[in-house]
Amino acid sequence: FAGAPTATIIGTSGEEVVITLGIIDNVNLDKTTKGEGTDVGDAAPNFVLEDGDGGIVRLDSFLGEKAVIVNFWASWCLFCLEEMPDLESVSQEFGDDLVILGVNNQETPGQGASYALDRGVTYPLLYFPKDDQVVKAYEVLAMPTTYYLDKNGVIVVRKLGFDTFEGI
Repeated sequence: FAGAPTATIIGTSGEEVVITLGIIDNVNLDKTTKGEGTDVGDAAPNFVLEDGDGGIVRLDSFLGEKAVIVNFWASWCLFCLEEMPDLESVSQEFGDDLVILGVNNQETPGQGASYALDRGVTYPLLYFPKDDQVVKAYEVLAMPTTYYLDKNGVIVVRKLGFDTFEGI
């Protein structure tokens, strides 16, 4: 993580904690024999990213609790914006068993959030460092790209391109 961006948060006992943003060790995402990767059956690459409010989200914090949809999007991607209301509907319908993480492609919260908010998005929107380490780890070649993970962090579907409520 040399030179990677950091975020400072206040710990539970009031101390300042500095967190490095980006891809992190895949400590708890090893529930598969194939190992870490981006193919169906692989453990998804773990990450820690900042949300638009300065909070920190770790992918592995949802393990054992909920299935996860990781949706890579950008405000310049019309298909990304078109599928957001359907992702929001899925989030509302399955919220107790599912979390959707909208990972924005290299825009600041100020640039990206207004597009999502205009579409009624309430699921977490995350922002990653400009060095592309998250996009590279997830092999994002098209926008949108969406990964569906089971409760163990294992990829069950990798979808390149737009999807509908029914497809999601």
